[in-house]
Amino acid sequence: MRKLILSAGHTNVPGKDRGASATIDGKTWYEGDEAARIVADLYPILIRNNVDVYVDDYKNALADTLATIKRVFGSKLRQDTLAVEIHFNASQNPEVGGSEVIIPQSATGYEKQAAEYTLGAICSALKTKSRGVRDESETFRKRLGWMRIPCETILIEVCFMTSKQDMAKYETSYRAMVSSLAAAIVSTLSK
Repeated sequence: MRKLILSAGHTNVPGKDRGASATIDGKTWYEGDEAARIVADLYPILIRNNVDVYVDDYKNALADTLATIKRVFGSKLRQDTLAVEIHFNASQNPEVGGSEVIIPQSATGYEKQAAEYTLGAICSALKTKSRGVRDESETFRKRLGWMRIPCETILIEVCFMTSKQDMAKYETSYRAMVSSLAAAIVSTLSK
């Protein structure tokens, strides 16, 4: 079974890089808080399934997380490791919604398969529209730091934090989504 690196992508520490935020019907959502919540809830399920998983502590900005991963793993990172980062999307248009998974520009077949499995799990549980598996060059930034880790990587955009419909589905089906995503990750790591 492959090893797993799991990151919340943004910090849940106020005043640091918390990622996107949105206020819907008086409730403010922070990307860092929700991504950290998902990682924290995935972790015990993955451990129960004998996954060798490294989780960041949610307190670092991305550059610090990448430096920590390099320091912890050094030259031991290789193709038997999958790095998964959890994010939420945002748009100025509140009607835009859905889930997607981002892969490196020169993705391996394994990265493509991992992205399809995890995307299917999220869309099935949340009943969100699939925006598909996308190459990092199709993102706003065009090149993502997470994709530079020397192992296989995917970046999950759970749903649009700015979409009232997506966040209602997320809130209602959160537990089912975490369970479904954990099962998809475990299955993917076994391939």
